[in-house]
Amino acid sequence: MNIKTSQLILSNIRLLARHGVMTQEQMVDALFRVSLTVTADLSVAAKTDRLEDTVSYDALYRIVKREMAVPAMLIEHVAYRIGHEVISEFPQVEEVDISVTKDNPPMGGDMDGATVRLIISNDNKQ
Repeated sequence: MNIKTSQLILSNIRLLARHGVMTQEQMVDALFRVSLTVTADLSVAAKTDRLEDTVSYDALYRIVKREMAVPAMLIEHVAYRIGHEVISEFPQVEEVDISVTKDNPPMGGDMDGATVRLIISNDNKQ
């Protein structure tokens, strides 16, 4: 049996943060949702059942939480920082697909949220 692809997915992490261009956005917490899909070879962990053989989803969550706590004007920047930190902490990661959604953005329109999605590859894994 052969594992063709392996991914670890964290879906819709909900956090309060202060990201935005307008002064009000920088002063008041808003709800954000972050999802990430990490592509890495998880075949060893699948066979050994050992935490040290995988990418820890707890560590991924802590990276997301830490980077979301640092205010930024653009959610593009926040998504990039999260992806960069994931690859820095877990060099075995091949790719990070990350979405950051600002719920109910102050745009005067009726919508669930505004989302930025980045797919970041680990240049050292090519």
